[in-house]
Amino acid sequence: MMPRRYKEARQAKKIKLTDAADILGVSQPALSAWEGERKSPTIDNLIRMAEEYEVSTDYLLGVDGGIINPDEPIPAASIRLFHGKPVWCREYGWAIVDATNKELIFVDKRLPFTEVPEIFASAARFAESGTPTDEPLSYSDAKSKTAVWVEPISDDTQLRQELRGRYVVKERYVENEYGVKFYFDTYEAKWLAFDKD
Repeated sequence: MMPRRYKEARQAKKIKLTDAADILGVSQPALSAWEGERKSPTIDNLIRMAEEYEVSTDYLLGVDGGIINPDEPIPAASIRLFHGKPVWCREYGWAIVDATNKELIFVDKRLPFTEVPEIFASAARFAESGTPTDEPLSYSDAKSKTAVWVEPISDDTQLRQELRGRYVVKERYVENEYGVKFYFDTYEAKWLAFDKD
């Protein structure tokens, strides 16, 4: 785990191995040995690496939650380290980090890193919405929205929990960020939509 983190952090900063060795004041074979799990850096070198790569030593050591405390916002310089992973935003909910294009992908929008509000590694406790208590949208109202909250109709509680959430409205169906679809021809038989922010 640790050598992979050394390399991930270096590559996330777009630093070549030879340049990183110069910056860290070590030989290229020494840095290769650290990244290849053949040797371990000294504590001083580990700290220097964390400073240069702008990550925590916990992250480099592979400690769970190493970049940040889940209750604290992710530092802007560390967002790229979450490439391909979900993050939570109070304003918009869950998103996937796309470090390649330097943006967050939400269910119904994309935001560049420069416009991102505070994001977290996990949702705040009780941040996820509960079961809606208002009336479901009519078929025509559901089709006219850009995004809706979907509640599956099923006796299977676990299935309902897994499939409920925000969905983007398409022409013939709604779809969540994982590609799960509910078709409008099954509306009110298999699912209900709610106007929920």
